[in-house]
Amino acid sequence: MQDQTELLNTARELIKARRFQEARAILQRMPGNSTAQAWLFKLDQIEQDMRRGVPGRQNPNEAPANTCILMALYGFGIINCIIATIIAITLIR
Repeated sequence: MQDQTELLNTARELIKARRFQEARAILQRMPGNSTAQAWLFKLDQIEQDMRRGVPGRQNPNEAPANTCILMALYGFGIINCIIATIIAITLIR
């Protein structure tokens, strides 16, 4: 069985490849991992934006700030906020 670091790395690569459902399946196997939960939160945002047909998902200048604000409201730590912001910036490009 892969350790959590390997699972997170695999999920990150799937997210970069925009294979969100596969990444979600991996992240859901780690309910006690705060990084996995933060990434699931961000995937929810991405998929919601995609369903609504948001052009370019979000304004690229607002996405990182919105991510941190929402994560702060939901009680995620600053490290997870930074990680989610990096993912948001990567996906916007």
